Amino acid sequence: MKKKPLIFISHSSKNKDQVAKIADLLRSINLSPRRDIFCSSLPGYGIPNGANIFDFLRERFLNYDLHIIFVHSPEYYESPVSLNEMGAAWVLRANATSLLLPGFDFSGMKGVIGSACIAIKLDGDRPEVKDRLNQLRRELESEFDISDNEDIIWEEARDKFIREINGDVSTPKENVGIVSVSITEEMKQLLKKVAAVPEGQILIDSDLESGTYIQIGSEVVAKEYPDRREYAVWEEALNACLQAKYIERKSEAICVITNAGYKAAE
Repeated sequence: MKKKPLIFISHSSKNKDQVAKIADLLRSINLSPRRDIFCSSLPGYGIPNGANIFDFLRERFLNYDLHIIFVHSPEYYESPVSLNEMGAAWVLRANATSLLLPGFDFSGMKGVIGSACIAIKLDGDRPEVKDRLNQLRRELESEFDISDNEDIIWEEARDKFIREINGDVSTPKENVGIVSVSITEEMKQLLKKVAAVPEGQILIDSDLESGTYIQIGSEVVAKEYPDRREYAVWEEALNACLQAKYIERKSEAICVITNAGYKAAE
């Protein structure tokens, strides 16, 4: 019999406020407290009144198909309970995602889930953080067989989460100005290609042969395989254009050139 999926948020109780924001983000893709998400520090997500904590946790580890979200912080590594959860997850070979709270670096990751593991650094490059959170969303929707979520609801929740977890004080409306950056030759080349196609769109997609690829009009300008180095150049140019507001993201797969982008391409 197939086990039910369950998200287990492994964290330090000292990071409860940040963890609450993570739980809110998960709820935006129609995951429910306690039924789909277990988090011992949050009301409605944790251990029911009267339950034995150790028996309850053991039952979750044995009887559910766990996806463990590790919330890495200095406080996490000071908690014996958190480190025990990490060890149990490693023994069970559970699916796992690592989130690094703002201010915590990859070099601080220790134990069986160390710095060699893929992780999302929440105060990292914003386009990269968004992309990695989008990947997490798709992974969880697949595990929980969710197919009816609206992209716009997720994107608003994701962007709000990134702002709040990083303590941004500006609102989206206050932060719409063009970022002053120097345009590299690669950025200019990308913008000229996008400006030349009538729809002004960039498609970011993936397949088994190419990995992730970047397509402008009918031309695939870069693909992850077999030349990762060439792809990285285009990816960096795209991220820089997104940051400078020359290009804006309309969905996970589609970006469009802005008026500022057309001007920069001239």
